Amino acid sequence: MAILAASDEPFQQLLTHSASGRSQYVEDHVRLDRDGLWIDTRLLVVRADFIAHIGRGDVREVRFTGPDEGYWTRHLLIGLAAGALLGYVYASQCGPGAVRSECHAYGRMFMVLGGGGGVGAGAAVAAYHLPPTEPIYSAP
Repeated sequence: MAILAASDEPFQQLLTHSASGRSQYVEDHVRLDRDGLWIDTRLLVVRADFIAHIGRGDVREVRFTGPDEGYWTRHLLIGLAAGALLGYVYASQCGPGAVRSECHAYGRMFMVLGGGGGVGAGAAVAAYHLPPTEPIYSAP
């Protein structure tokens, strides 16, 4: 079991040995052992149903699947919000004797421009941090 071989400290603290001497991973009411996944005393999934063994000869290529569905949306929205905020804060600065409503109008006008620039910056950051699409392993 891959989880039992983990060398991370949190996993090692939760790794226990049952009365039969077998290792198991226990956290709150969830237990993972050689039989399967348990919640309290109820067996949810038999081990054979959620762990698949694939022979080395059957593996042709291993690669990342790519970003999740919300990857681009998150980056673009964060860029939009940050750009709009920076545009508003920068343009709504009022000098001495300035009309306050005019400063806020400039702020709202530059908020649109800043948001557009922020979307571009968010797209650039998202494109830079994309997981690699080249294979991690290819069969010889």
